[in-house]
Amino acid sequence: NFEWKLEVCDPASVLAAEQEPKKIYQYIPVWSTFTCTNEVEPPPMEKTYKTLEECCNKNFEWKLEVCDPASVLAAEQEPKKIYQYIPVWSTFTCTNEVEPPPMEKTYKTLEECCNKNFEWKLE
Repeated sequence: NFEWKLEVCDPASVLAAEQEPKKIYQYIPVWSTFTCTNEVEPPPMEKTYKTLEECCNKNFEWKLEVCDPASVLAAEQEPKKIYQYIPVWSTFTCTNEVEPPPMEKTYKTLEECCNKNFEWKLE
């Protein structure tokens, strides 16, 4: 009769329930929030994942900053790779921010790349 006031009527049972180990399940996607959780029992036939990262990558790759912000932050903190310069023909510029495709001629400096490929475009 006093379920709504259980902490007053039977404080020991409330304390015992709070100290029970929390069940941890495998991760499942939560489509309404673009996240994954392991705090609820997966429905029957739901695909489950062992890690948050795996669940997010498989279901919300396009929304990782919402699903798994820690992994996005970790990726941003990794040292940025610097490659040799290659021409970007669509913009008449050179870059060293992408891995050169196989067989693409590379250059050690921006100036060398621009002079060899876009001399006619230099201002």
